[in-house]
Amino acid sequence: MALTSASNVAAMLDGIAAADVTASGVIGRVDTLFARWCGYPPASAGAEPTIESASYTVYSCDPGVYVDAWQPRELVVEPYPVTAISSIHDDPNEDYTAAELVNSGDYVQRGRHGERIRLLPDSIQGAWSRSPRAVRVVMTAGYTSVPADLEAAAIEMCAHLLRLRHARGEQSVSTGEGTSVTFRDETIPAHVAQMLWPYRLPSLAAP
Repeated sequence: MALTSASNVAAMLDGIAAADVTASGVIGRVDTLFARWCGYPPASAGAEPTIESASYTVYSCDPGVYVDAWQPRELVVEPYPVTAISSIHDDPNEDYTAAELVNSGDYVQRGRHGERIRLLPDSIQGAWSRSPRAVRVVMTAGYTSVPADLEAAAIEMCAHLLRLRHARGEQSVSTGEGTSVTFRDETIPAHVAQMLWPYRLPSLAAP
């Protein structure tokens, strides 16, 4: 599901139709731009990052994937929201065979975004292994239903880029008369960045 629709973007602009927005591919580019800014990794090798729903394979000690220091039965995973877990293996030898598959009945998802995977008190597993790459999680994460404020940010960013399409690649320059003229700026505007702040992944703030 796209972050927004071409018709929603076109409604923000004069003289441009939804078909023009679709042809520009700007919505997909904004998705990639937002995903990078928010810290979402590519779902697979060679893929562009996305903030929309995708399948991921993550390992303990990846950025944002760790066993809680105070809760050894809780594994915290990024990116999120985590909407489905296909499998979890816990294997310090990194073989990830059927023998190391964690029973789905041994854990539950917790946290606002389903990002905390908690082993139940009576689980056979007991606690998560702490060694790097010992725990492998195959999951689906990202937004299947786009929150209203995230869509609003996407519409604003698409409109911003489309308004500046005639000044591609130009920078701020000084004229012969001594005045300064600013052309295209492809950075995320401050008001859009403010809307995106709640969607930045916590690992971006890690030292």
